[in-house]
Amino acid sequence: MSRYITAALLVAARQPALALSWIARARVAHGLMCSHCTAGLALLHLSCPSHGRWHPRGLRSRELALRTYPTLHGTHPAAGPPSPRTLLPAAKCPHNALLTVIYRYSPACAVSAAASPPPSPTASLRRDHDLIEKVVRAMEAAAVLLRRGAGVPAPVIGQVVDFTSNFTDVCHHGKEENALFPALERAGMPSRMGPIAVMLAEHERSREIAGRMARAAESYERDGSARGELASAMEEYASHITEHIWKENNRLFMMADARLAPSAGRVAADLDSTEEERLGRAGAGRGHYERIADDLSRSMAAEPDRRGGPSGPSVEWEA
Repeated sequence: MSRYITAALLVAARQPALALSWIARARVAHGLMCSHCTAGLALLHLSCPSHGRWHPRGLRSRELALRTYPTLHGTHPAAGPPSPRTLLPAAKCPHNALLTVIYRYSPACAVSAAASPPPSPTASLRRDHDLIEKVVRAMEAAAVLLRRGAGVPAPVIGQVVDFTSNFTDVCHHGKEENALFPALERAGMPSRMGPIAVMLAEHERSREIAGRMARAAESYERDGSARGELASAMEEYASHITEHIWKENNRLFMMADARLAPSAGRVAADLDSTEEERLGRAGAGRGHYERIADDLSRSMAAEPDRRGGPSGPSVEWEA
């Protein structure tokens, strides 16, 4: 233990080279180090280039430091998932004094702490869900009016159909099917069973309901007929897509964030390029559909929100 305390004092005194030598002695005395000490050594090596030949576990120092550096307050802001390598449990290693001082005084740690956390590969899709939920609430309010025999303005119906077809299906589902799901397959998630298969089946179901809704909307806008069919389709679509979004936000996307963390930047870029291509095909940008969602939210705000969130999906998934 005294060797670790000595190393900590040397770090505080801005003498990383001497600190490394004392840590090396402690390593000999204690055998394998825990992930805390291994990452701490990596940070010290970044502060002491002359010792760059020693790389813990054969990994580059910065890579190891950013991946495996937990602190007493939790995971380091720039850290990714813990290293899967076999290391001593932290509780069995006398590292606390050393790591606390390294976190405060190591120049390399200061650089690491300033780094931005890795982007979430599903952030773009979660933003889509926020817009979709606005339109779903307006759809539910419109169905209430139709059931009461009240009229719903044709522009409102047209905006609901436009958004549902071109944003929810063509853009959002297209991003998942052409960018997210292939990335998950590359990461080892099967596509013929499990979460991906469930989502693909639900996408097809949403398209079928949206098609019925569009046909009923056309009749309603033409001569006021198909009021009941339109209300039923809107209610069914709202119920289906609400549960679908819940499953993705609370199951699939959590799996994706964990599995795709090493390639988060690439996945995010693929999602963005797919969105641009799909919305270009629809002849409108994201701003157009954001305005539609806001307009629908305002125009139908007077109607009570009668949706109750689902308690959870009925499908159990394995990561």
